Amino acid sequence: MLLKYLTLSEAEERLQLPDRPVAVLLELYRLSEGSEILPQLVKALEREDFPHGEGFLQQALEKGTIFLLLDGLDEVGSAARSSVIQKLKDFLDTYEKCRFVMTCRSQVYGGEFGDRVDRTLEVVEFTDVQMRRFLKAWAMPPEKSINQLMQTLRDRPRILELARNPLLLTIIAYLYCDTPFVLPHSRSEFYQKSTDILLESWDQARQTPNVYKMREKRLVLRHLAACLQEQQGSDRRSLDFRSVFAQVSVVLPSLNLDAGKDTQPLLKEVIERSGLLMEIDGGDRYQFAHLTLQEFFVADQFRDRADDLVARFAADAIAWREPIKLWCGLVGNSSALIERIYQMDAIAAFECLADAQQVDQALADRIIEVFKSRLGEGEAVVQAFAAVAANTRSRGEAVFRFLEASLGSGGSDRRIAAAQALSLTNLPTAAQVLANHYSSEVRQPLIRMGDLAVPALKKLAESGNQNALNDLARIATPGSAQALVPFLWHSDAEMSGRTTWHLATLISQPEVEEAFRECQLERSQLDSKLLSWVWEPFYGSTYNVTTYAGVGDVYSGPSVLTSTLPIVANRIAYLLQEAPIETALTPLKLDPRLVIPVCTIALRQEVNLPKALSSQAEALLDQQTITRDIEHLIRQEVNNLLGAKQSRSRWAFLLSSLPPKLQIDLLSRLINARKPDKGDWSRLFRRMTYRFKTGWHYRFILGCAFLLSAVALIQMVYLPFQSPQDWTSWLFGLNSLVIIYFWLFLRRGIEEKFAPDLFVNFGLFGIVTFLIELRRLYAQRLVWAGIEVLFEIITEDRISAFAGVVAVSGAGVVAGAVSGAGAGAVSVSVSAVLLLFFHSGGSGLFEYGSGGDMKELLVASSKPSSVKRLSKLEKFRMGTYILFSSFHVVHT
Repeated sequence: MLLKYLTLSEAEERLQLPDRPVAVLLELYRLSEGSEILPQLVKALEREDFPHGEGFLQQALEKGTIFLLLDGLDEVGSAARSSVIQKLKDFLDTYEKCRFVMTCRSQVYGGEFGDRVDRTLEVVEFTDVQMRRFLKAWAMPPEKSINQLMQTLRDRPRILELARNPLLLTIIAYLYCDTPFVLPHSRSEFYQKSTDILLESWDQARQTPNVYKMREKRLVLRHLAACLQEQQGSDRRSLDFRSVFAQVSVVLPSLNLDAGKDTQPLLKEVIERSGLLMEIDGGDRYQFAHLTLQEFFVADQFRDRADDLVARFAADAIAWREPIKLWCGLVGNSSALIERIYQMDAIAAFECLADAQQVDQALADRIIEVFKSRLGEGEAVVQAFAAVAANTRSRGEAVFRFLEASLGSGGSDRRIAAAQALSLTNLPTAAQVLANHYSSEVRQPLIRMGDLAVPALKKLAESGNQNALNDLARIATPGSAQALVPFLWHSDAEMSGRTTWHLATLISQPEVEEAFRECQLERSQLDSKLLSWVWEPFYGSTYNVTTYAGVGDVYSGPSVLTSTLPIVANRIAYLLQEAPIETALTPLKLDPRLVIPVCTIALRQEVNLPKALSSQAEALLDQQTITRDIEHLIRQEVNNLLGAKQSRSRWAFLLSSLPPKLQIDLLSRLINARKPDKGDWSRLFRRMTYRFKTGWHYRFILGCAFLLSAVALIQMVYLPFQSPQDWTSWLFGLNSLVIIYFWLFLRRGIEEKFAPDLFVNFGLFGIVTFLIELRRLYAQRLVWAGIEVLFEIITEDRISAFAGVVAVSGAGVVAGAVSGAGAGAVSVSVSAVLLLFFHSGGSGLFEYGSGGDMKELLVASSKPSSVKRLSKLEKFRMGTYILFSSFHVVHT
């Protein structure tokens, strides 16, 4: 799933990789049967509707413009893995310019590609906040909620461990929302009950019951899983259609079903209704939805065949490790099997203790004692300790006490391993134990525990521990954010400052914002200093803080505050003005809803901006695709606009917390528009009552210009016939095309505003513009926004209109001056330029973007309701526009 996500991200241009390579995904299990890499890459292109790609692929590989995504080295059969690894090494050596990412289970990877990769990373499990975001997509019934599900998972540590996997969390969410399923406590029981329900699922949309019984479908899946798992030297994840059909046909007669008639319908019912089995490669192959599901059905298939299971483990311990562990959770007493496994793989036997329903106590104690001395040897040992300690029965309690004691003794590696194991138990008591031994070694394990660690960390923060405060913010769940709120009123400026920076970032998360509606605040906090106007646009109307039944004093008044969100948000905004900058953990990504009003209104007087943007800033503002290089240029230009001294100010620090494109956009609006005030901000989302391009001012001017254009056209046609021998009369008559093309182009511009200087850049300064923008393109990869208009005109067969605009802004004026006659036509040509200028630029002064777009927040706050609200620049443009039109009438 990770590499599929990377493939999609690259296709949507979200990875921003240099030179934009083509991402090609290859599942490595396809190499198990001796296939070569290059033909498989060609087939990968064919599966994505790119046939006959051999030539393209060969050339792209040599140039290094292919981004190889090699998925699932662990899914290559053990017998073939060595040869596949060597093939991959040789291939990567041959095409060393190509970038690649390869995935493999941690337990299987032995560092074989360590000398060919820049970095080796481990995919972390879902955090609590990621789980919450994932679950928001599910429609919860009224009697259930995400909070209830999260609490249920916290009460079941072994299931919480599974829920940190996206696919298994999907199954849990479905069962929780749409069925009466009650989550069990063990992994094996979860798989057993959840697959039973999924296999019994029927087509509710069509009200069509199942044709086949759950038991029949389960036996088929068990058989298919065992066939997949037992494939030697080949793909263990998928089977081709013929093999699946043949294997199912073997099982059906024993179920009193007809292999010829029932195989296809049964497979279809399993795939469409349970989702446990899925088609891949356009239906040519089948595989289980997740490897863990396949491994569970394998364990179920061998439920009564312990000797066969041990024999297969002895032949391939990596492939059969999970089925062995799940088997221990399905059967009764698993002592004999664990004893035999212990002789072959001690760690695997230790892991089996966590899932086993019943095991001889002496055997369990012997295994645990051996591993006590091995704590700290590696991740596998840590996970085994965590799995056993998570069981709250006597065996688990003994291991838990051992880990607790290890936190205070032994070397650093041993203490870190004990902290990690306690964290992985997902037990609330483990969070308290880690907090009791709070140090740099336990901080990350505590953060990993998410909401389980919030109460313990909050107590540490209340005692003045700043690291604990930071750790609460790093958990980043609604619960941890709520725990931070009281620290906004902390007497220590450093503590309140750190909290300010943290919450100004977290409030941008919808779930955190929702949690802030129900904070417990004291009366003294309600009466503290706030920027009471900042949250008004997002709250509705002005609110009066008179009553809140929280902790502390309770005041009875005429109105009731139903949400504490405005209090929290306005307190954060107030503290942004004075929180010590050195307490902020950079890089910051503060909520623009707080930063924009503070920068543009509350702290506006602290910065002096230039009178106009530089041409470089204008070019950066026009960029549609923002790469890392362009972000760097934007930051440089922002610093240039602010100057060396102001770049180190609080105002600049707050501005730097916004996305780079928003920074330059905000500066542009502050420089070019009038100064906003609190009233503008409070009217952020009010409906605009005046639009320039639909107002009478604009229509009156258009009418005058059209009338004068008609007069000029008549004069231009009349002159050649009046003086046919005068060549200048005929030359001037060509200006009739200028006027006609101008109105055609203006018609398009009425619907789509153009930049004020776009026509001038296309016309009078066309050559200069071309040279400047060409230099920017090659030197800084900045694309001129005007080229988009030019491209649209050319591609939409409007070359003639483009030529007309050039003539309007340049040639028309020159021709009129040369002729020495037809002053009306000259003025029409000049007025055309100004009309286009005011149409494209002037209307923009009155019509701002949607208030819902965060990039337009400031601008929306400056919407003028009448001409009286215009800035000096706007008044000058409007007055000049009307004055010139009047002059045009008299002159003509």
